[in-house]
Amino acid sequence: MSRLLVLFFFSFVFGHAQVPDSLRTLSSKEIYQIAVDKWKGGDDLDQRILKAISDKADDDISKLRYYHMRGLQETDSLSNLFADSLIDVSQRIDDDRFLASGYFLKGRNFYRSRNYKESLDNFILTSNILERNRDSIALNRLVKENIGLIRLLIGENKEAILMYEELLEDYQDKKSDNYTYTLFNIAVAHHQDADYKKSQEYVKRGLKIANEINSEGYKYLLSVYAANQYAFGNYQTAIDSLKTCIPFFKEIGDYTNESISYYYLGMSYKEMGNVAMSKKHLNRVDSIFQITTDIYPLTRPSWETLIDFSRDEGDSQAELYYIKSLLKVDSVIVDNYKYVNSNLTAKYDVPQLLKDKERLIYRLESRNTLYVIIFGIVVLVALFSFIIYKKVENKKIQNYKRIIAELDAKKGQAKTSSKQQKIKPSLSEEKLRLVGNGLAKLEEENFFTNPKATKATIAKSIGTNDGYVRRYIKEVLGKDVPEYFKEKRVMYIMNRIREDKDYRKFTLSAMAKEAGFGDSQYMNKAFMELQGFKPTFFLKQVEKEINGNS
Repeated sequence: MSRLLVLFFFSFVFGHAQVPDSLRTLSSKEIYQIAVDKWKGGDDLDQRILKAISDKADDDISKLRYYHMRGLQETDSLSNLFADSLIDVSQRIDDDRFLASGYFLKGRNFYRSRNYKESLDNFILTSNILERNRDSIALNRLVKENIGLIRLLIGENKEAILMYEELLEDYQDKKSDNYTYTLFNIAVAHHQDADYKKSQEYVKRGLKIANEINSEGYKYLLSVYAANQYAFGNYQTAIDSLKTCIPFFKEIGDYTNESISYYYLGMSYKEMGNVAMSKKHLNRVDSIFQITTDIYPLTRPSWETLIDFSRDEGDSQAELYYIKSLLKVDSVIVDNYKYVNSNLTAKYDVPQLLKDKERLIYRLESRNTLYVIIFGIVVLVALFSFIIYKKVENKKIQNYKRIIAELDAKKGQAKTSSKQQKIKPSLSEEKLRLVGNGLAKLEEENFFTNPKATKATIAKSIGTNDGYVRRYIKEVLGKDVPEYFKEKRVMYIMNRIREDKDYRKFTLSAMAKEAGFGDSQYMNKAFMELQGFKPTFFLKQVEKEINGNS
């Protein structure tokens, strides 16, 4: 039950601001305040404000503001790129406020994509930062709410109850959405802990407040009320309440609570002996899972019940389908929940290990004669270094010009190795066409940006074996598999730098991750091996050309 995932961190950074008639004369901080205020009000940021923040991003702090707002505005992988850049710069300048925002953004994004493992890791990192920088009650509440939510997801109900009870005490306004939804989460935790009577006490308390303030939380609390009625054996009452909740969950796109509601609806009909209606609603649980590949473990008995129905009816084909679906369900539960369950307490409760900062102070003490000698040596070394530097830079510029010409001539396709087609292919014409066409299609989809891409994943996508893929890359393209991936990722980064102005604002670490490299160090090494210069050099040359032509 995911309603209480609170996503925004900016309320502790700056306060409110009114949108002025013009943005041109405002500072980066003032424009950021405007963006924060609009976002907190539930409004999307128009391009005018985002561009104004981008134009003012001329130092580290203003860049952090830009990364933060773009990270909030964007979704999924693009939001993670801005979050990575936010983290990189924050760590470099020791800004815990924006560092916490970066990890929290990633926690939000991974939660949205149902990757609870990564979501938990990033929320824990956020919590650790707050432990050493407690400058906002609101921020600590946000972390409590999200860790509490994950505890609910994995069934650590008693721990979740304690955390949400603390939040109830923290809230000053006892008639607010936050207070109502916290009551909802406590009711859920008690229900999952099989304390249905206690759960119902919180439901009734929350329904009263939600009704008074006309809160959407009313429907959420009503769904827990229905689940408790099912547990009490009042199946028709549960059905009537669930039929009221489901249209609301559909309208707002809350697949998790829609699926849970269908589960209790199907199980209520089963207990009443109506197999047809039970199958109908449990099948809707399955349909939602097939679409979202997300599963709330509480609904797992849906598939067990459908398997039993199929066996009773002698429908082997349906039984096989539901068995396969249940295996898929279990694999998702193992991937997303068991990791979280085994690591939450250990990771969340360990003290934050503060980084030791070492500063070395060099004191040079020497006589005047030594200064003269040192100065002379420095001048000679500097002159020699300058000569070497100019030679290296000239070579890099020549490489850059050659590569740009190749990129333009081939319209972004990777350069052809001098070794290509030197080896007579040992594959049949049919295999050459199969692998060649399949590889070309995967390259159009930029499959190589997936860090887990291998010759085996290529083979699986094409429908052949990895031996054919390896031989094709070796004999037709003239390179080994690691070199192939390295070249594709380097060319991808260079094309993105040339064509996408937003991409040029990313940190090197973010670029490396987005292209499939493990980190920026490996990306730098790949650039040097293949092109003779680092990506920073290529980026500066591109920006020089663009500024020179503008």
